[in-house]
Amino acid sequence: MQTLRHDVVQNFAKLFVGLLLTLLAGCSLWHEEPEPVSELPAIRIPPDSVMIAITTILLPSNRPDIQDAIWNQVDEQNIDADVRQRLAANGFRVGVVGIHVPEELVQRFQQGSSEAGIAKEVDVMQKQRRVSCRHLQRVPIMTGESQAELIVLHNNVTSGRVSGRPLTNAQCCLAARCFVEPNNMIRLQITPEIHHGQMQQHFIPGDGAWQIETGLEREVYDDLQFESALMPGHTLMIGTTTEAAGLGHAFFATSSGSPMQKIMLIRLAQTQNDQLFWNTGQDQD
Repeated sequence: MQTLRHDVVQNFAKLFVGLLLTLLAGCSLWHEEPEPVSELPAIRIPPDSVMIAITTILLPSNRPDIQDAIWNQVDEQNIDADVRQRLAANGFRVGVVGIHVPEELVQRFQQGSSEAGIAKEVDVMQKQRRVSCRHLQRVPIMTGESQAELIVLHNNVTSGRVSGRPLTNAQCCLAARCFVEPNNMIRLQITPEIHHGQMQQHFIPGDGAWQIETGLEREVYDDLQFESALMPGHTLMIGTTTEAAGLGHAFFATSSGSPMQKIMLIRLAQTQNDQLFWNTGQDQD
């Protein structure tokens, strides 16, 4: 029985690696429909813009062995150790998948089983959506539907204080901000937030000026903010710890039906990175 369970876990991990291989190859999860040819002039893309592709995958909550097998194939060292500790204390797990998947994993997937029972364990919850993001622009990425009431538990590792409270009309959000770097690289900054309550105005820092946005109240967890350096084709993988708890559970666990956990994949699909942008920026310094 133990051997059979081990084989199931291996096959599931191979299937997930296969999804990542497909993802990184630009197919399946990241499949794009061809756009119709237009006679209108092409839209000029800002020189400091990047394109990110986002999708979400569901995993069974009652199979921690499967989840561990998957995360063992992801580079979690890309995130600062102290930040990883704070994230883990709040139920978050983060890592990066590069363009080149290790050859051993490729071979295992190619030799793996295609059992229908294993395939049913993975589900694509949200089809790919592509988002254009400019340098320093804030892009909200919602991780789930709005809930009438959400009990949140926050563990502030720095202060040693654990706090919890109910929030009404609440929706979990990852606030993403792109910092465009030379050589086609970006730093993707992620800040967990929960939008809740009533509509109000917010002052958001922009490129040299403050901007006013109207939206729900925001619970912003600055102590859980993290950054990851990405090259085109690299994917940031965000999910919850094996035992989903605290904020990680609120962000990445389903609240109805069969217990499932979500993994969000954010891929750097394209960078404009016009050298003129950097020359202009250097001239202004």
